[in-house]
Amino acid sequence: MSVLSKGQASTGLYRFLTKHGGYVWMETSAALTGDDNSDRRDRCVVCVNYVVRFADLVSLVYKQLHC
Repeated sequence: MSVLSKGQASTGLYRFLTKHGGYVWMETSAALTGDDNSDRRDRCVVCVNYVVRFADLVSLVYKQLHC
């Protein structure tokens, strides 16, 4: 797992199903916290979920198509 070896990781974009049957685009970032010199049991992984707005998604796709 890259978060344990590198200290941080990101999932990239994925679709998350909502309770009413629709979906939203999301991205999750994870970071390892705690002292690097401490025992692994003393470290934690903190994850933050971001909902990507439609306008940001269109902009990202446009940039990837025109690079």
